Amino acid sequence: AIVLRERRRGKGYVVQSMFREIEADVYVMVDGDDTYPAGCVHDLLEPVLSDSADMAVGVRLSAPGTQMSLSHRLGNRFFLGLVNLFLRTRLSDLLSGFRVMNRRLVKCLPVFVGGFEIETELTIKAVQRGYRIVELPTPLKPRAEGSQSKIRTIHDGLRILTAILALIRDYKPLTVFGGVGIVLCCLGGVGGALLLAADADLGRPGAVLTAVFAAGAVAAGFLSFGIGVMLHTINHRVAELEYLLSIRERLGEKQEMNHESAKQRKPE
Repeated sequence: AIVLRERRRGKGYVVQSMFREIEADVYVMVDGDDTYPAGCVHDLLEPVLSDSADMAVGVRLSAPGTQMSLSHRLGNRFFLGLVNLFLRTRLSDLLSGFRVMNRRLVKCLPVFVGGFEIETELTIKAVQRGYRIVELPTPLKPRAEGSQSKIRTIHDGLRILTAILALIRDYKPLTVFGGVGIVLCCLGGVGGALLLAADADLGRPGAVLTAVFAAGAVAAGFLSFGIGVMLHTINHRVAELEYLLSIRERLGEKQEMNHESAKQRKPE
C-alpha cells in the first residue's frame, strides 16, 4: 500500500489530495473507523466496473441493521430533505462516507471544501453535472469500543448546512435570487397597499418612509430577479460547454482504445 501524507487538517483536504495525486481507473473512498462492512465494496464496485454508474454510494439510512444515533439520523434526514427539495433530486443518503467512483468523475469534478462537508459537495456537484449515481444499501456498524467520532455535531452541522446553501445558490441562482426578488416585491406591494388603503398624506414623515420602503423593496426585488436570470443563463451556457467537452473527451478515449486494439491485432 502507498500512504500519502496531507498536512492540512480536514477530510475534504484529504479527498482533494487523493483526487489529485492518485492515478487509477476506480477509486474507493471509505471512512477509516471500521463502521462500514468491507465486504459491501464488491456490490459498490460492480456498477462502476460495468460502466452503468460513475459513482456508487452506500446508503446507510434505509439499510437493515444500520446503527446510528438519533441526532445523526435526524441531521442526515434534514440535510437530505433540503437537497431533494431545492434541487429536485431523489437521493437516499447525502452524507455517506462509503463511495466508489470512476476516473472520469474523480478527475473532472472540482472539490474545494476542507471538512466533513466533502460528501455534500461531491454528491450535489455530481448530480448537477449529470454524472450517473447508483445507491445501494450498506449497513452502518457501531464504532469500535473506546473510539470517538471526530464529527462535532453543531459545528460540522452548520458547515454542512452552509455548504448546501452555497451550492444551491451556485446551481439554482434563479430559484434563490428569483425567490428573494418575489419576497421583496411582495413586501413593497404590501407597503404601497397600506398607503393607498389609509389614503395617507405623503407630507407626513411616516407616510414618506413607507413610500420609500415600498419603492425600494420593489426596485430591489426586480434587481434580484434580474441577477437570478443572468446567473441562470450563464450557468446554462457553462453546462453546455462542459457537456461538449465531456463528449469530446469520451470520443478521444474511444479513439485511443480503438488505436491500441488495432496495434495489438496488427501482425508482427
